[in-house]
Amino acid sequence: MSFFESGPNMNKLKTNLSIAIQRLKVLQKKKTEISEKTRAEIANLIKINKLDRARIRCEVIIRDDYTIEVYDVLELLCEILVSRFALIQSQKEIDKSLEETFATIIWCGSRLQVDIPEFKTIIDQFTLKYGKKYIHECLTDEKFKVRQDVMKKLKVEAIPSNLTEMYLAEISKSYNVAFAPDPSKLAGEFTENLIKFDPDEQFIPDSDIGFPTPGTSALFPHNTGAPYPTMGPSFEDEKKSSTTSSDFNPDDASIGIFPTGPPPAYNDKPAVKKIVSDSFNDPSEPNTNTLPSLPKFNTNGVPDASAPPDQEEDVDFDALNKRFEQLRKK
Repeated sequence: MSFFESGPNMNKLKTNLSIAIQRLKVLQKKKTEISEKTRAEIANLIKINKLDRARIRCEVIIRDDYTIEVYDVLELLCEILVSRFALIQSQKEIDKSLEETFATIIWCGSRLQVDIPEFKTIIDQFTLKYGKKYIHECLTDEKFKVRQDVMKKLKVEAIPSNLTEMYLAEISKSYNVAFAPDPSKLAGEFTENLIKFDPDEQFIPDSDIGFPTPGTSALFPHNTGAPYPTMGPSFEDEKKSSTTSSDFNPDDASIGIFPTGPPPAYNDKPAVKKIVSDSFNDPSEPNTNTLPSLPKFNTNGVPDASAPPDQEEDVDFDALNKRFEQLRKK
């Protein structure tokens, strides 16, 4: 910037934007015509079975198509700046709605100055108006304002093999040429991203990353605060203890736990214990629990023939007759 130049020349900026728009249109038309001629040459190479040479020429077409798409986007962005030039001229700062437009033109213009020399003048005028710091941010895309689709198309990267095969298939179809795409190249980009899995290979995670090795529980130890309950005595132990002692111990921990031995047989008779009161064994105390003996009655009404005859039970019929006679006289 010279000593006498105090600011950007807005008329110069607008003129170069208009010239850049026209140049972008011409370049798109020119590259499209070259691409059509190259497609015919590729179809001829496929026809004579020179597939390797056809793939190389096809990569050139793909890059030209990317460039044509970028030219179309830049043409549109330059038209936006021309249509809003009054807003740009009146404001010292960049309007938020135009941040992506400015950043994309500056980023792409620095890479396409050979084909479109007007971009150098446009970037210089932007530098005078907005400063070198802003231009540096756009060139490095520090604030991520540049359109990602444009950046991807202008990056110098290898063309995917599957994209090349699809281009060859479309070209051969357009020119009615027989072509069989290579399956390995057609799916090259997809198979490389797949996870390699061997079913016979056992995967054991590295112990350095914090995972416990098989058979250990380093991360999740068991709670040792509450012990597990002890098992009760078996059936044989209960049988032995019942023969040695019959006392009942309420503090026994095995009470309430089912025996682990086999169940008793169904034909076993339950043992019946005789309850004997302590008062029967003490002669000093009277026995209040005794009941008087009852006379024996003959419930059938027939005297037992086996019993000996009792003299008191003989009936005196003469005395009975006399008694009846006395009662009648009264």
